[in-house]
This record gives sequence, structure tokens and C-alpha cells, in this order.
Amino acid sequence: PTRRSSDLVPGGLPGSEYCRDSKPLIALLREQQAAGRYIGAICAAPGFVLATHGIITDGPATGYPGCEAGIRNYSGRDVEHDAAHRIITGRGPGLCLSFALELLRALEGPQVASKVAEGMLITAQAPTR
Repeated sequence: PTRRSSDLVPGGLPGSEYCRDSKPLIALLREQQAAGRYIGAICAAPGFVLATHGIITDGPATGYPGCEAGIRNYSGRDVEHDAAHRIITGRGPGLCLSFALELLRALEGPQVASKVAEGMLITAQAPTR
């Protein structure tokens, strides 16, 4: 098997429900978490997948409004980076670029994220709100 630096769980419905119910996916996410590698989830996935399976614990997280059940420290922010647990969550589809840049910042560093954002004509800033 190939070693991955991160695994990302897409949002939306019913996709997040399918991911929640996928035993192979949950096994992969638990493996990533045990190895201390990053996990990312956006939209409905933080609540439906990560919180349901205890992957989000006491760290801050966000997700789509109405799908946050089980997220103990739901922030409602656009993007949340829990560096201690190596989990990055995004609130919804309109925030995909902010979510992606935060993942890139975590995996490759702020200079790489800034360079990519600049090339896309996006100001790479830490998430706000």
C-alpha cells in the first residue's frame, strides 16, 4: 500500500452518508489518525463521518450548518485547523479554496500555500470568522 500524507472526505448528501457507512473508509481514516497523518473533511462530512466515528474528539471543528451534531467543539468558522489532532475541516462547498489552501499550508508550509494562492489570484490568509 502507498503511504498517504492525508486523506480527505468529501461533503454533500448522500455522499457523506455513504462515507459514514463505509467500513473500509473508516478503517483508512483510523489508520491515518493512528499514524499522526492529516485528515480533512468538508461540508456534511465532519459531522456525518468524523464525529460519528469519534475521529473528531475534543478539538475545534466546523462543518455545514445543520450537520454538526456530534462535533463537541463546533466553531461555525469557514475553515478550522486542529493542529493538535491533525484535522482540517471546512464549512461548505463555497469554501473549497480556503479549505484546500489550509490543507496545503499544513502539508507543504505557508510559503507553498501562498505561492499557489498568488498564482490563482487569491490572497492566502489564515481563515477568518
